[in-house]
Amino acid sequence: MRSPSVASMMGTLPCHYLNGLADEEALTLLLKLAFKQGEEYKYPNLVEIGKDIIKKCGGVPLAVRTLGSLLYMKTDEKDWILVKDSEIWRLEQKENQILPALKLSYSQMPSYLKHCFAAFLIFPKDYNFHSFELIQFWMAQGLLQVRHGNQAQDLEDIGKQYLYELFSRSFLEDFNDGRDFYLFKIHDLLHDLALLLAERECLHIDNQTQSISQQVQHLSFSHTDFHVQEANLQRKSTNIRNIMFAAEEEWPTNVSVLETCFSRYKYLRLLDLRYSSFEVLPSSIGYLKHLRNLSLQRNYKLRKLPNSICKLQSLQTLRLGGCEQLEELPRDIKKMVSLRFLILTTKQKILPENGIGCLRSLRFLSISKSANLETLLQGKRSLTNLQDILQYLRQTAVQYCAYWLGQVLVAFRFKMGRRIKEVTTRLDEIAADRDKFHLVEGVIDHGRSFVHVRREMTHSFVIASDVIGRSSDKEKVVFPLMYPENVQHVSVVSIVGIGGLGKTTLAKLVFNDDRVIGRFELTIWVCVSDYFDLKLLMVNIIKSVSGENCSDLDPDRLQMHLRQKLDGKKFLLVLDDVWNDDLEKWIESRNLLSAGAEGSKILATTRSVTPHTRGRAPHTYKAKPYKYARHRSTIHKNKE
Repeated sequence: MRSPSVASMMGTLPCHYLNGLADEEALTLLLKLAFKQGEEYKYPNLVEIGKDIIKKCGGVPLAVRTLGSLLYMKTDEKDWILVKDSEIWRLEQKENQILPALKLSYSQMPSYLKHCFAAFLIFPKDYNFHSFELIQFWMAQGLLQVRHGNQAQDLEDIGKQYLYELFSRSFLEDFNDGRDFYLFKIHDLLHDLALLLAERECLHIDNQTQSISQQVQHLSFSHTDFHVQEANLQRKSTNIRNIMFAAEEEWPTNVSVLETCFSRYKYLRLLDLRYSSFEVLPSSIGYLKHLRNLSLQRNYKLRKLPNSICKLQSLQTLRLGGCEQLEELPRDIKKMVSLRFLILTTKQKILPENGIGCLRSLRFLSISKSANLETLLQGKRSLTNLQDILQYLRQTAVQYCAYWLGQVLVAFRFKMGRRIKEVTTRLDEIAADRDKFHLVEGVIDHGRSFVHVRREMTHSFVIASDVIGRSSDKEKVVFPLMYPENVQHVSVVSIVGIGGLGKTTLAKLVFNDDRVIGRFELTIWVCVSDYFDLKLLMVNIIKSVSGENCSDLDPDRLQMHLRQKLDGKKFLLVLDDVWNDDLEKWIESRNLLSAGAEGSKILATTRSVTPHTRGRAPHTYKAKPYKYARHRSTIHKNKE
């Protein structure tokens, strides 16, 4: 819970206020990140400087972690003094503003990494990143630099190096290494920092937008109304480099709007038209000579691409996944000499003989839902640089698939039947061949949106040994869950604190406590975040309880199913990261949860609480400082 009024509306029990780390504990965290285990004892002079540094961090674990990562393996006293005496600490710091420690860590980045980090502002908070998507975005902006003396290095590999460097500086979290791709998030305070750095360059268009500054380079349309699109695209600006139409479902698309876009913004590098609904892409797309990234994903009406699209010889990424009515690829696709990443859905039986097989720059190919496809690139030897072959076969009837990798032919024979068991058997065989030929399997998130992202639930797993000095805070939260005042049938306990203090980590410790597990018949973990969707909340609760996916049920049947799952059972529901303060929605959600047995509890995490909330809470107390320690090789699991 982040909104100041949410706890009050929910009729909360005790609010637990998190403060910063104690100095000695913050120092422990800093030294664990700055040195290898035991090495800090060799540098007592740096430890003394570290004591001054942590006092400037205000006890915020995120700030301490970031600076500890910045100082990792730096044993020159000048480096530590530079951090301690930076002018950034002297800037006036107002409540809820960017932490000076984060600004300082950013200022110490190499220039190439600064530009890449600033690009995060294009994406919404709490976004689940996939390395493929972000690297392609960086690539389209020209942010990936081939270092001198290493001209043979692929841009994709450079992008992976940049990502890992950001992770090593503690700028990424929930970082999962899939060997050839990464999944991760950034903390919302770091997103605020990216926004602060480049906010004048990014504009989200809605029906309140009056003008577009000449400084703006990135346009995102959060409103799919035709008149809003047309009115704003009439404003000519030579600096626009990226246009994204944000949508989670099909939106009405007027071809005249697209033609205006293509004619006015000839220097575009990225154009995202996912979920659009036109049948034929205008031939004026050929005007965009500088375009490097084009997404037409999930346009379920698209039938034809004009041959003029093949004039886009700078295009590196083309996403046509989910375009189930696409009749064929343009005949001159081989002229797209820079194309590196292609996702395709087509009604064709055979791909052009002189088409994809001649794309010498291609690095990644994905073909999905192409049920008519009979032969794929048979005998083509031009794909000498293809590194990643991703095949989605759920609705594909490919009988023969052949790719040339250098001089080695990699062949798969897929005999797809109609029954799921046969498909599963063949996929097992394909997996064995994949290992045999050292191919790479990956997953791409095709459902990105730039406005309301329905974030996946944060997980409840925590390594207790990684958390230092939390026992007192945990006991103070566990107590009202175990021995509550009988205030309400289903009551609420809130964990309150500023961003970066570790509210989610504390909730995880409580959730996994043996006493809590034994007290409640059901323990449920759901992440809410800033976009509160009552239906999605019900779906996630049911999924956590029984593993069922009920997203297809209408709201009425869904609430009945939820009440059946909770009926007469004492439950603990953790609502992590709540922002919404819509009273009507919270009343409705409380009514839905009232089916649980008396003594059921909700544990919510939030940023702040109003005086009115403090007056309602039977117990209000401050938590002792929180510490989160990890060695450099340990992936940090918690959100904040």
